[in-house]
Amino acid sequence: MRASLASQIPSVLAPPVFFLMRTQFGKQLYARGIARHAPNVIARKGRGDLDALAAFLGERPFLLKERPVSADTAVFGLVAPMVYWPMETPVAKYARSLPNLRAYCDRMHEQCFGHKPRISY
Repeated sequence: MRASLASQIPSVLAPPVFFLMRTQFGKQLYARGIARHAPNVIARKGRGDLDALAAFLGERPFLLKERPVSADTAVFGLVAPMVYWPMETPVAKYARSLPNLRAYCDRMHEQCFGHKPRISY
């Protein structure tokens, strides 16, 4: 995020802006409860959530029907960033390791955008 920010604003402003953004993001995570846990607990909870989603999805193409419904768009919006962005967090790495979640995101991407995602796992 730091590199992305630095490429979009004057270099002299990047450090303080990044600091402010990081501080605000940390406050939001604390207020929502997730930042009140140790990193290993956060990772364990995230992997558990992904395991539950992968088990619920199983081999079905979408969550509830043979076509996507509104629940699929909500889930896709939460899972796709972990699958498609090069985040190196423990939970994002784990999301990319689950074949049925990757395939689900690929199907949803194609449904939403009309083409397969341009990414290699």
